[in-house]
Amino acid sequence: MFIYPGIGVIHEDLGIDIFPRMQTIHNPYPLVNARLGHSLDISSDVQSIVIGAPHGATNLEVTLDASTTTIDASATKIKDVQTQSGAVYTYDYLESDADTYKNPGRFVFGQQINDNLVHPLSEFGTSVDYCNAKLLIGSPKHETSDIAYGRIVRFNNDTYTPVYMCRC
Repeated sequence: MFIYPGIGVIHEDLGIDIFPRMQTIHNPYPLVNARLGHSLDISSDVQSIVIGAPHGATNLEVTLDASTTTIDASATKIKDVQTQSGAVYTYDYLESDADTYKNPGRFVFGQQINDNLVHPLSEFGTSVDYCNAKLLIGSPKHETSDIAYGRIVRFNNDTYTPVYMCRC
């Protein structure tokens, strides 16, 4: 085989796939036009991914009478869906037993990050930044007093605890 500069690409000529597809991540609450993946960041320890969907829906938990009433021994949760408010999801990395190219680990859904002050059309999750256990989420159309000021919300995970290990 002869390889000449500027003709072809060596990795293609040799049949090497530089970036093979390892996993597809899907929206845990699929909605048409939610725009999952509009923003994306990986944690400093490379164990979590944060993904924004600025036209998704935030599912706020509803509390009844100061949480003294329970339904189905607290198994049933009532949600207030904020349509097109935006949503942010975390995915945690689970290693496989061998963690090789042919048997890679996987990112699994962790949780939906909620801002209790979110409202429809605020585009929560337009931007995300997860660094040194601090998560910043942009909500450019957050309104206060009928004026779109925008908002950045900060969350902390000082112990880098994955959701599947959290005893919340």
